[in-house]
Amino acid sequence: MYGLVLAGGGAKGAYQVGVWKALKELNIEIGLVVGTSVGALNGALFVQNEYDEAIKLWLDLKMDSVLEADQELIAGINNIFSNGLFKTNLAMYKRIYTHIKANRGFDISPLRNRIEELLDEETIRKSGIDFGFVTFSINKLKPLKLFINDIPKDEIKYYLLGSALVPGFAQDKNYPTKFIDGGIYDRFPISMAIDKGYKKIIAVETKQKKLKKYKGVDITFIQPSEDLGSFLYFNKENSIRNLEMGYLDALKVYGKVFGIDYFFEDFKTESQIIKSISKLTTKQIKDMSGDVLSENNYSLKNVFEKVIPKTLQKLKVAKSNTYQETKFLLLEHLLKYNKIERVKTYTLAEALSMVDNDYPIQSIEGYTLKILKCILG
Repeated sequence: MYGLVLAGGGAKGAYQVGVWKALKELNIEIGLVVGTSVGALNGALFVQNEYDEAIKLWLDLKMDSVLEADQELIAGINNIFSNGLFKTNLAMYKRIYTHIKANRGFDISPLRNRIEELLDEETIRKSGIDFGFVTFSINKLKPLKLFINDIPKDEIKYYLLGSALVPGFAQDKNYPTKFIDGGIYDRFPISMAIDKGYKKIIAVETKQKKLKKYKGVDITFIQPSEDLGSFLYFNKENSIRNLEMGYLDALKVYGKVFGIDYFFEDFKTESQIIKSISKLTTKQIKDMSGDVLSENNYSLKNVFEKVIPKTLQKLKVAKSNTYQETKFLLLEHLLKYNKIERVKTYTLAEALSMVDNDYPIQSIEGYTLKILKCILG
């Protein structure tokens, strides 16, 4: 039985639902879910087993389904988070500031109402899964690390939405305790799972960062293979991409898809690659070696020891890779060179066909393709 930890991340939360899809397919049994902010909201849906509703929620989320504001203001906020801070005029920043000051934050009634519709407190309490999250009480000026049994009946919605109440969002007028996003204290509450005695944990990040090590605990970390975008930019296209990325990153962690930056459905073993290279003719070796080998050095030994390492050096990647890693490095270089979509699965044959082009004579791409064809057979 695993503990599942979901980090905070705002609009990046679709990534976690993509991971959830992979965990479902892998039939991994979860006994505990803890999270912060959007991780807490996703966690509640996980405990309720509302996968389809979670997908629908993320595909429907956009700025005006999160914030209550006029369309001009919504458009200005969208522009900030989609195009960058310095591509918005100062007048819009003044409008946003004035709105926040006058209303004590942005009214998030649309999001609040949607979450309340989806939230089923009784199901959560009866699920058999330990569920907890982190929020911060402004009244008490202290963080709250809560499990479901710590929260009074019929009040979970207030605490749960409080966990995701980022600065600038208005408080719930119907509840006396005021909250702020739990991420200011602990956005990745792995300690809550450890304190509950879980030794096997799946921890899902929403950032690309160096991961902390924990002694005596087996933690499987899943984190984004590229940046997920702004934490406050709710956008359907971003959500679709982040859902798929979460799914594929998780499958890669569990060895169901392969590759380094890309995702491949199949692979050749070390022995298969060596066997393919061992069948090369002298003409093929000459053709693929470029200026690396001289006339008298067209041997298989030099393909392994000089041609492939020299090509990797030109590509500015480490030379001491396994042959399987080398295959992916070479193929992915050409995929990137040809600007082939990354967040998608390919067979090796499909990927090779996409990069099988006429490259400039003596270009590194040309030699890379020749070596790949030899390796992949």
